[in-house]
Amino acid sequence: MLRLGLRLTLRSGREALVRLVITAAAVAVGVALLLGVLAEFHAYQANASKPCWSCTQGASVPGPLPAHGELWNNSVDFYQGQTISRLDVAALGPSAPVPPGITKLPPAGDYYVSPALAALLNAIPGTQWVTSISSGPAQAVFSPFFRFAFLVGVLAVVFPCWC
Repeated sequence: MLRLGLRLTLRSGREALVRLVITAAAVAVGVALLLGVLAEFHAYQANASKPCWSCTQGASVPGPLPAHGELWNNSVDFYQGQTISRLDVAALGPSAPVPPGITKLPPAGDYYVSPALAALLNAIPGTQWVTSISSGPAQAVFSPFFRFAFLVGVLAVVFPCWC
């Protein structure tokens, strides 16, 4: 059956061959888009199902600070398009819980960082001398994942219009 279809296509003229090539290319692009979206969904599900100790929910800070527990401040910074998650911890006493990955909380004024952030801090000076303040364009905060997702979304919308 396949040989008959191929023979009819190849001997039916140039128009049939062009139609076959365009159809095959459209199917290949459609399958690639579908596989890209499915891979992206799987990556999101795998990342979302990881245990997240830093996602611990606490209560609002009471008026007078208690002598136990600790204060947490989750924040996100951006450097050259990369997202840096930061958790500031302040112990309120000697019995404060210790986050996973470290043996004890550092003393006041000290900090722990990941090896990647330590290398970045050593390579890039954090302090700059500023003599005047001016405004400029904001830095882009898109990660490569979001750029890829945006590209797949644009292709999914534009490609059917193009064909």
